[in-house]
Amino acid sequence: MVGRSASGSGPARPPSRSSDDKRFNQLQTQLTSIEEARAADAARLAEAMDAERNKVAELQANHLALSRELATAKSQELNQRRELVHASDEIENLKKKHSREIMDLEMDVKKRDREIREVNEDLRVCRSDLDRERETVSALKNTISHQSTAHLTLTTQNHALEAQSVALQSQIDVYARSVSDLTLKLESAQKQVEDMKKEAMESELVRRKLHNMVQELKGNIRVFCRVRPVLPSDLVTYSSALSSSGSSANGSEGGSVDFEKAKEELQANMLYPDQRDHKEILVASSTSSASLEGYPRWQRGTGVGGEGPVWR
Repeated sequence: MVGRSASGSGPARPPSRSSDDKRFNQLQTQLTSIEEARAADAARLAEAMDAERNKVAELQANHLALSRELATAKSQELNQRRELVHASDEIENLKKKHSREIMDLEMDVKKRDREIREVNEDLRVCRSDLDRERETVSALKNTISHQSTAHLTLTTQNHALEAQSVALQSQIDVYARSVSDLTLKLESAQKQVEDMKKEAMESELVRRKLHNMVQELKGNIRVFCRVRPVLPSDLVTYSSALSSSGSSANGSEGGSVDFEKAKEELQANMLYPDQRDHKEILVASSTSSASLEGYPRWQRGTGVGGEGPVWR
């Protein structure tokens, strides 16, 4: 440190170097002693704190042990109380069960007494029934002796009937074989009859077909015809006929003729009722032609020698 002069207004003298070193050494020794004292105090304080901590830990351990012992004691007390309640309940249940068993035993004794009385009564009835059955057995023995003789006679009759049955069975077997033979013959005869019926039907169909062909060859008239469109001359003739018929019907008044309508009326309407083979044709017309009157249906065929279609 640097010292100051307390008196005088002049400039301060600088202190000597030796005094400063001494002062510094003193201060350093004081600081060292203070630090050593402080370290000793800190060590003593740490030891005291460690001791206090050890005491606190020991007290906490003691407290935990005491709390555990207290909890264990409480749980043991609760268990003992539960066991006491359970034991009291069991004692009460045993008392009730004992009382019920006593009542059941009393009822069983009464029931046994009643059953003994009933058994005695049944025994008396059985003895009376036994006496009656003995009398019945004696009567049945007499009946059996009579029935044994009847059984012998019936046995002899049975043997005779069995012999007759064997003979009849042999006859039945012979009849059955003959019936089976006759059945086979009947089935073969029926089959032959069916075959003959089929042959007769087929021959009848052939006969009818041949008969129709003969009739067609004998007396049918073949008409050769062709279809042509309506000609203008036909329209003129038909229109003149219509005009003459209209004038005769209406007096002197004449009328105009629709040629399109007349053409439609003159054209023949050809229908094919046979949709499969078209062998049948129906020709219809609104006009009364002498060539179509009385022949409303025409059948298509083939001429002799294959010369084109023929309408019959």
